[in-house]
Amino acid sequence: MKLVLSSPFYRSCFEWKAVALALYQVGEGGL
Repeated sequence: MKLVLSSPFYRSCFEWKAVALALYQVGEGGL
């Protein structure tokens, strides 16, 4: 499990989702 969590692909995917969620929340708050 640790190997999967430390995988660059998994990390980039997780970070992309986190950034997308943050941008969505900012957009909702701004509008």
